[in-house]
Formats: sequence, structure tokens, C-alpha cells
Amino acid sequence: MFLFACYTALRISDATALKNNYIKTIDEGYKLNFKSTKTKKPVNLPLYKLFQDQNNISYPEQIIKQYHNEEKEFLFPRIPEQIINEHLKILADKAKIKFNLTFHVGRHTFGTIMSNKVSPFELMDLMQISNVKTVMVYVNLNEKNIIKSLENVDWNK
Repeated sequence: MFLFACYTALRISDATALKNNYIKTIDEGYKLNFKSTKTKKPVNLPLYKLFQDQNNISYPEQIIKQYHNEEKEFLFPRIPEQIINEHLKILADKAKIKFNLTFHVGRHTFGTIMSNKVSPFELMDLMQISNVKTVMVYVNLNEKNIIKSLENVDWNK
């Protein structure tokens, strides 16, 4: 569920309440359609376009294929937020991650990665955020990202 959030920017409230009938199959692949628990805004994510592997199969779709079951109401097991974050802390300790790993870090991961791929306005829409100032809180710029961005600048224009 945490990896799915890293690939989709879903809040924990949306990920834990994600129902199987929110997943739509279209010609291109899977799409998520539902209203956000927190904002009540529509979430329309073309999962088939997010984080594709070398065979052009998206990682979110691969996760859905593991969990999707029309006979069950919810996509993921129903686990309380506190328990999820306790498990993430245990995983962080085992992986020697030096910061506080919580489910919310998934949104920051998505925001940082996508900030190099889409405009801030598109990122706002993908993350269901209403203003640019808030979306920038989720973008963790570092020297590597800045250098990569500057490599794409055409200084002759």
C-alpha cells in the first residue's frame, strides 16, 4: 500500500479506503476514479501512465494486479493508520533509514519525482492540491534535481 502511495500520491485516508470498484479498466489499462476522502475532489488517475517499467507496464498497475479482487470491497487489507506507520518504522530501522518514515512520505516521494516530469499545475491536479505554494511543500529539491533541470535548459533561446 505504501509503494502504491509513492506511485500515486494517495493520502493514507484514500489508500486505506480504496475500493475495488474505483478501479476502471479501459483500453490503455487501469484508471482510478473516486472522490478523495479529505478534499471530496474527484481523483482521476490514469495508472497506466504512471511509473512505467522497461516493458511500459506501470508499477501501480502491477500492484493492482496483485490485490484486485472483484469479490472483495477494498483493494488493500484494512489496517489502521497507526499500525501501518509502526510497520514502516520497523522497516526503516531494518533498512537503516535515518528519517521518520511514515505513510505521508509517499506523497513527498511522488511530488519530488514528478516535479521533474510535469508542471507544478499538473502536479497540483495529480496530488489533489489547490495551490502551488502547498504543492511545493511536497517537492524536495536537492542538488542532483537542480543540475538535472538545468541540463534541459536551452540557453540559446
